[in-house]
Amino acid sequence: DSSTTGLIKAYKEMAAGSDESSLGNGGSVSFRPDAFASRQSASDAAKITQQTYNRMAVAYTGLRGDVPVGKDLEYLQRFLDFIRKEGHFYIQGKAKVLDVGTGLRDMAWLSQQEDIDAIGIDFSEGVVRFMRSAIESLRVMVMDMQYFSFADETFEGLRANASLHHLPLGDISTGADLAVKEAYRVLKSGGIYFVLVKAETEERRGFMGTDTKEGLGKRYYQFYSRESLRQLLERHGFILLGEIEEWADSRGEKNLIVFAQKPRVTAVLNSTNLTNPKHISSENTQKAFQRYEDMRLIRPLRNKLKGIPIYLPW
Repeated sequence: DSSTTGLIKAYKEMAAGSDESSLGNGGSVSFRPDAFASRQSASDAAKITQQTYNRMAVAYTGLRGDVPVGKDLEYLQRFLDFIRKEGHFYIQGKAKVLDVGTGLRDMAWLSQQEDIDAIGIDFSEGVVRFMRSAIESLRVMVMDMQYFSFADETFEGLRANASLHHLPLGDISTGADLAVKEAYRVLKSGGIYFVLVKAETEERRGFMGTDTKEGLGKRYYQFYSRESLRQLLERHGFILLGEIEEWADSRGEKNLIVFAQKPRVTAVLNSTNLTNPKHISSENTQKAFQRYEDMRLIRPLRNKLKGIPIYLPW
């Protein structure tokens, strides 16, 4: 229709540059000191996937529809319900939510929620330019999910909907592991992490390039089992909020969906094993436990503050 044609024209006429720091209107967000330092060069697989999204940004948006419906809407609503439930007593003002691998449909919906301050990032400049041309008020920027520019503990919620699976598993210092580690870092204590990734099948396992037959071209995916997804999240300190679900979309593509949480300090203080930090899988959290145990602060804090939400510096 004419509106779509106008958006496509606007997209094609956009300047080639992209300002990583531009977030448009909205609340303030803190960045870490090295926020805009040079990033590690992308692998060939990442470049191919990125080029596909740059080239097909408009077509990809059209395939996803104007508004979320069905399971897409259900998972969005459940995500926000978790945030509202977990943060009702400490969130002041709007809850900050980061949409990783963002898209026009879902970012527009999130931005309409009165109690949510939504920011979207994508490693495709084409996607970001198109979203800005479509709705100027959207707060979107180009960023790699392995190297967030945001300060520690910035967001109440982080959503990786069909984005984490573009990074490979294997080396825990990069790829999917680095992205999950970064998610843990920028989430506040008690923050909610939503993940949707492609499920492995007999034909598709590991990390491989494939064409999803949508007319978009080749992209690279990591295909997950329930166990590999669970291990990925838990080794970086996340707690799973329920079972990992499987859902086949309208094209028959099988996906795995999970809601996870960065542990709350109150849950930590109520633990029966505070003197042994090794039962917490996040390396940073282990160090914090050891530090506070060495300072003989944990035991008296546990006795005095049991059940009271406090936030210690880790």
